[in-house]
Amino acid sequence: MKKSVLIVMALLLNSALMASDIKVGLSAESPSYKIYSTDMNIGVQVGDAVAYKAELPRVFMEEPAVPMDQETFEWGMALAFVLSNIGGDFTDDYSFRGNILFGVYALYALTAQLFFMPHLYYIGLGTSFSDSSFDVSLRLAYILLPLLVMYAINDQWKVGLGPYFGFLLSAKNKGDGVDQDVKDFTSGFDFGIKVAVAYKLTEQFALGLSYLHGLSNIADNEGSSNFDQYNRAILFTVYLNIAAILNQ
Repeated sequence: MKKSVLIVMALLLNSALMASDIKVGLSAESPSYKIYSTDMNIGVQVGDAVAYKAELPRVFMEEPAVPMDQETFEWGMALAFVLSNIGGDFTDDYSFRGNILFGVYALYALTAQLFFMPHLYYIGLGTSFSDSSFDVSLRLAYILLPLLVMYAINDQWKVGLGPYFGFLLSAKNKGDGVDQDVKDFTSGFDFGIKVAVAYKLTEQFALGLSYLHGLSNIADNEGSSNFDQYNRAILFTVYLNIAAILNQ
């Protein structure tokens, strides 16, 4: 089938001789002619001379598939220090507390400047509240799924925005002899917005600064004492590009 197509192309090229990039040579005699083809050329041979010859366009040449490189797709691990707090009703005395985050991420190029960046994290959130007589912290643990669209300002800097979805693993009040499970009073689902800035140090490492702004009420309460509270967090993240390390 491929040979037949090449023969037909040779005949068509004969009629388009003056409009194409073709090398021409005429023989003194024309006792016979034949159409020939190779992997790179098609043409017509008249006797011992070549009447015309043309190289095949690149579109007809078979080339191996180009593998997806790290400029198009990368994946790796993330580790972050988290400063978390809770905003909303009755939170004036709440203060930030330190937490951790670890998980995985991927970065897929949609265009030269737009990237889709999903994450899957374990993250600690919550807050601290204290007075002269006690010091207690609310410790929330989530599986977090942020889905960001990142914009590349240049080769080093990216900024991004997107939603996050949180799934509660545990909720406890701890401190000063207190160890209370409050998961029954905490919503099992959290939703919000993540804003991020990332700076690429090398092909293997990047730094990130981001902010989580919860939009769904994490207080699971009923009756006349209904109130709304929301997660807030600042993340200082280190990204390790495993794909680039493996490709070295």
